[in-house]
Amino acid sequence: MKAKRCLIREDILCALNMFSKAKKYYSNDYQLYIYKGLSEFLLKLFDNSLFSFQEALVMIDANKKLSLDEKNYLKKYIIEHLLDVLRILEHSSNYDNYKNIYNGLNFNKSKINKKFFYDFPQE
Repeated sequence: MKAKRCLIREDILCALNMFSKAKKYYSNDYQLYIYKGLSEFLLKLFDNSLFSFQEALVMIDANKKLSLDEKNYLKKYIIEHLLDVLRILEHSSNYDNYKNIYNGLNFNKSKINKKFFYDFPQE
């Protein structure tokens, strides 16, 4: 994906443009929305970032190929960033809801595809 190459080069605007173009062809790809949300966050487009992260969460819930552990791992990764966005936007009620969800997510690392650790690292 060209957009990932832009991110590696740290050309965030290029990445966001590529993700926006890719949306036409990969509209059901949760990874696209995660990376798009990160790009928007780095460009300080916080409302857009919030929407992209929320879309990614919906897609992950609907994905039948992911195990429960993989879903929880990805959700935890997204919500971690989502909490930053909500703190910046001062959405305290949503912040508390997502914080509770975040604290309730558990996963077994041995049951998660190893590529997630590279693509979506946590701590």
